Amino acid sequence: MAIPVTPEAVGTSPTRPATGFNPYASSMGPVSGVSGLGNVCSAMYIREQRLFYSYRRVPMGALNFAPSDISLTGVTLGGIVNQTALILEVSMDAAAYVVSGECWNTSSFTNYQVFNLVSTSSVDGHSYGYPLPDSLHMGPGGSVGNPVSGTYYSRFPYNGDPVAQPSYSDSVFPGYNFAIIDLSGVATCQDFFTYPNQQPAQFWSGRHFFSLKTALGTDPVLCGGVRTLLEPVGKKEGPYSTGAGGQDTVFDIRTITDHIGKKMRTGGWVDYYNNTLPATKYDERLHFWQ
Repeated sequence: MAIPVTPEAVGTSPTRPATGFNPYASSMGPVSGVSGLGNVCSAMYIREQRLFYSYRRVPMGALNFAPSDISLTGVTLGGIVNQTALILEVSMDAAAYVVSGECWNTSSFTNYQVFNLVSTSSVDGHSYGYPLPDSLHMGPGGSVGNPVSGTYYSRFPYNGDPVAQPSYSDSVFPGYNFAIIDLSGVATCQDFFTYPNQQPAQFWSGRHFFSLKTALGTDPVLCGGVRTLLEPVGKKEGPYSTGAGGQDTVFDIRTITDHIGKKMRTGGWVDYYNNTLPATKYDERLHFWQ
């Protein structure tokens, strides 16, 4: 089944995009064949894929306190952020199929993915000041994805080999790079078990993440509470800063986007119910960065 709304299949090579976004991505592929010299009537093998992800930069660190911080009247906690990383919510589509009985103006056609960035300087009620994220920086939160016109689309004659050119339709919505590990059902406190009732989407904030990561308010010895299990993406040392060297760059965006695509292709992370995602047909090797 095709991804809804594909780029125009007939015509000369487009020159898009002239405005808006460009540096992050994948550029345009040339049309193969000569347009205008007659129709090419052939079965065509078509591949499409697109990717979208939302992200938030979250703190990774530790709680600390001295004996003098605990008294009969109260407790004063201190803490340190020694790393930050991105938590991600990912959706993707990938499809391949054969179209027969149609004629085309070119013998093949490629429209590479283009990724748009939308970033923000305020996350979870905290504003991270100036300089504000610009079109080349991710900032503490935002999203990256393909607009409809930036969907990957390739077409070339089908040679009739269903093994080398298989039909498929895969989608993931949503996928997460962090799982919620429930300790309450562990009888011996020696192993971690993941329970579907602990949904990652319910902990989509830096405050939740830090609290769970540091076991704030829980005691593992009692076999209670929850923890996070994260595969760090876009990890940076030290606390977050909007100053020089603190924000994610164009290089980071490309690396992170390729890493996400690879995780989708090789098995992904977990779904909304904290279950491991199956392998998919999304292929980050089709990202062609300028």
